[in-house]
Amino acid sequence: MRTQDIRLVASRATHEARAAERLARALHGIGASRSAPGSPLPSSNPRHVVFVDSAPQVRRFDPVRHFGTPAELLERHYNRPRLLPAPGSGAAAAAPRQTPLVAFPRGARPDRAAMKADKQRLASYAELARRRRRAAKLAGLEGALRKTQALAGNGRVRRLSAPESLRATGGANDGRGEKGKAYKWAKVRKR
Repeated sequence: MRTQDIRLVASRATHEARAAERLARALHGIGASRSAPGSPLPSSNPRHVVFVDSAPQVRRFDPVRHFGTPAELLERHYNRPRLLPAPGSGAAAAAPRQTPLVAFPRGARPDRAAMKADKQRLASYAELARRRRRAAKLAGLEGALRKTQALAGNGRVRRLSAPESLRATGGANDGRGEKGKAYKWAKVRKR
């Protein structure tokens, strides 16, 4: 029965680890710069540096015009909707028109759609954090079950003293909070 328990825990740990890996690949750190302390988002601070030649150009710099995006979405470092060029002008339009390329549902405002997307993104990162914690917990539980099974098996076993145990385990945790417990089996000649 214990081997079935170990196999079940091992399969669930593998399932959770793979699900977390798939979710992490799908999310790939979008919006990481807006993470707050305690947030499940990865913490990083991406920057977009724009080089200009002189101080007057710095004063005249218009990020809305440079990035071609609405002013309320400048803080977003990912998936910014672009503004369409003015009709009748060439591909390199001098002034963008205030019409986003992204179509929002009738009656919905871009800020509500962005808020909804942010909420879904935060929920996805929270799920990713939960799955990673669960996979780590199950992996630790699997190790503890394997240790229990090995201790119940044949052979003379002695528990190592604290210094020996620390050397043997490196201070690793066994999944149940039992830090640094290690055992040694007496050598038995196999016939």
